[in-house]
Amino acid sequence: MARREAVTFYMLLQTISEQVFFSYPGLRGKEVWLPSPYLSRLGINVVNEVPEVPLASLQEARRIYLRQNSEGLEDVVLQGAIAAFNVERNRESDLPPDEYDGVIGFSLDPAEREFSVSQLTDLGQCPFKWFAHKVLKLNGVEEAETELNPGLRGNLYHKVLEIALKTSSGKTLEQLEAIFLEAEQALNFPQIPAWQAQRLEHIQLLHRTMEQDDFQSNEAEVVQLETWFEGMWQGLKIRGRVDRIDRTKKGLVLIDYKTGSSAPAGVKDEKGKARIDVQLSLYRDVAAPALFPGEVVAEVLYYSLTKAKRLPKKLPSQEELELFATRCKTHLVTGDYPVQPDVEGNACNYCKYDLVCRQGSRLSRKGGKV
Repeated sequence: MARREAVTFYMLLQTISEQVFFSYPGLRGKEVWLPSPYLSRLGINVVNEVPEVPLASLQEARRIYLRQNSEGLEDVVLQGAIAAFNVERNRESDLPPDEYDGVIGFSLDPAEREFSVSQLTDLGQCPFKWFAHKVLKLNGVEEAETELNPGLRGNLYHKVLEIALKTSSGKTLEQLEAIFLEAEQALNFPQIPAWQAQRLEHIQLLHRTMEQDDFQSNEAEVVQLETWFEGMWQGLKIRGRVDRIDRTKKGLVLIDYKTGSSAPAGVKDEKGKARIDVQLSLYRDVAAPALFPGEVVAEVLYYSLTKAKRLPKKLPSQEELELFATRCKTHLVTGDYPVQPDVEGNACNYCKYDLVCRQGSRLSRKGGKV
């Protein structure tokens, strides 16, 4: 809608043959109106003069001086209002991101920090998302669990499969139901309304998945489950966890379970699209050498637990990975964490910091997501 309004406005300008005058109402009823943003885009500087009539109150004087961006009053409230107004005006303008959009200029040493796969993904999809979580230590709004959210669902599925594959049980529906109860107790599972009616559906889903031929072939040996690893990658300390590692005749197969129906989005490429997969590359380049040094890696893959199938994902080139690592280190060294999600907004899905970053149409003016 905003684009359509802009096109309409600029097309209207094409009809002018001689000259045009712009104006706007200062008041509509009792409400103060601000100039149209199109005026500033056209380079028209709107000047509001102080009315000649006496101001009726201090509050009215504040409104006048705020519109002038002038500290004409020795008033603490007005000074704070002008500062806040300037912050908001800059956030909504086409000026580059500043300290209120994550460009703080505070340097962090990449060698002193430890990164998980999810951290690198956040930093690669939207630097501000990583900054809000790992530097500002912000938390999302806590709400009572009324349904099985994606994070809780993933933890439950992972725990169930870990127990089932460790004990080589869970082949029947009855066995899997017992394992489900054990997993809920291990995770201190929260009380969710109508959970007893929902849990059977989840048990049946996992049972169907485990019966698939490509979930666990007879020729593969499960050698590790939910295993942590550490190592160095492109000058960065990495610590992560692999859901499952199988050993086959061709070599190791590293598997990451996903509850979604498609492979996860990666980090941004040079066009801002979240298509560079880092997770599987880290499994291949860091996890496998750390856990099984010298052994050949036959495959790294995602497996959808809900769709009961492998999810194809093309691994990036070494050059793409090196460019991404360089970009991460540059963010840290320069203290530059702007609100710049990928163009398709994958970084904004399930993001807990939308109230802070206030992403939206304003980012298109700053060269971010359109």
